[in-house]
Amino acid sequence: MNEIRCKQVFFYSQGDEESFFVWAKSIPGVDKVYGEIDEIVLSLTSSELSYESLRELIGLLYRYGVPMLQLAAFETEENTVWFRNKESYWYPHVFGSKARSNQDHSGFLSTGA
Repeated sequence: MNEIRCKQVFFYSQGDEESFFVWAKSIPGVDKVYGEIDEIVLSLTSSELSYESLRELIGLLYRYGVPMLQLAAFETEENTVWFRNKESYWYPHVFGSKARSNQDHSGFLSTGA
């Protein structure tokens, strides 16, 4: 997996949308960030991510309510101990049954950039 698909991302203001793109582009290992129909695609340089990059992606996806199950593909022998920590806020979203976003965004629409 060399991309992360962020379907139907909801932004609360133009600044919020800009912050998403600036944050995503600043993550080491993220090569490109672009829109595709109703998704934002984060194109990655590798299928292996550093600790820092994976932590930033966890934070980004959690903050913007993007389904996080796709991050499970980035588990490695090196990160499995901290990544699969059942006490972590992301665990049920990445490895559990919570396929839906972590926040209720009903009524808010993406500006589609």
